[in-house]
Amino acid sequence: MKAVHGGWARTTNPITKILQSRWQAMFQRCRSFRPDKIRRYKNRGIAVCLAWKNFSTFKTWALQSGFASKLFLDRRNNNLGYSPNNCRWVTPKTSAENRETTRKTQCLETGRIYSSCAEASRSLGLTRYAIGNAINRGTRSQKLHWRFVS
Repeated sequence: MKAVHGGWARTTNPITKILQSRWQAMFQRCRSFRPDKIRRYKNRGIAVCLAWKNFSTFKTWALQSGFASKLFLDRRNNNLGYSPNNCRWVTPKTSAENRETTRKTQCLETGRIYSSCAEASRSLGLTRYAIGNAINRGTRSQKLHWRFVS
């Protein structure tokens, strides 16, 4: 059952409500006038593809691409816009690790490169803060064990 509010149809279906929320948030990020959003989206040319301007098209893709209510829309490549080829549904943890600001971390003892401090911490049983602090504020001996890589 749909009710009209503010010129467009809203639904009482819980899945559709969640998808509408994710769809609207995608547009808000790209169209915002907040300085942080302008820097992260508009100035980098991040936009929503033409097909997804239609909610029905987005909803069809979402339901065929593994959508679940606890998952969030994530761009695989943060330098590209929102489109079926560049988006996926991920957990909040995965989404946080795929941010523009997340930096790869290298353990100098083993040479292994991790996608983030969080991944390194999970793999080695350390806290991500211990690794980040060793790089940013640690003593000379701590800094010899870790570094951020580009």
